[in-house]
Amino acid sequence: MSKTTKMALLTVCLVIALTCVFAACSSTKYTLTYDTVGGVIEGETTVLFKEGGKVAPPVPQKGNYTFEGWYADAAYTTKFEGFDKMPAGDVTVYAKWQAYTSGKINFDSNGGSEVASVRGVTGQAVQVPQSPTKDGYKFVGWCEDEALTSLYTFSTYPSAEITLYAKWQQDTAQFAYVTFDLNGVKTEVAVQKGQPVQA
Repeated sequence: MSKTTKMALLTVCLVIALTCVFAACSSTKYTLTYDTVGGVIEGETTVLFKEGGKVAPPVPQKGNYTFEGWYADAAYTTKFEGFDKMPAGDVTVYAKWQAYTSGKINFDSNGGSEVASVRGVTGQAVQVPQSPTKDGYKFVGWCEDEALTSLYTFSTYPSAEITLYAKWQQDTAQFAYVTFDLNGVKTEVAVQKGQPVQA
């Protein structure tokens, strides 16, 4: 066998060997572990991937918390950015959470029909409750103070618990108002016009 032939065979063997090495490397699979830190995800918390591959991370859920992303360390110093091109080696990512801040709104109807309290996440929109009713009176709105000097504008939930007070206006078109004084205790009663007064 000539020297040239030997060199050619050696080159072919080298190419085949390198091809096998690269093939073996490319087929190596690593483990990606999702540490949900108390949350839940759909599917497995551990999946396999290849170096350079792309992984679509799940979005975990956790009651009363907002998910803020997957991080490369449990101290949340570095956000994991390798999902589009996974690195070589096993990886664990950690879910970062932000607790909700909630607010509560109580309603004092000042003698009108009862209105239930509402609670929601601070900053989220508040749904205006159904207006209360009170015989002989028209509902004006909800006030921030017991003196009924400042009407409250519904927008978003507050960061703490508050109480609103119903403000009423006499419906003088349909009702007359009689005040009873019982030993110094005065009570106003709305009586529909044309109807007898009952003490």
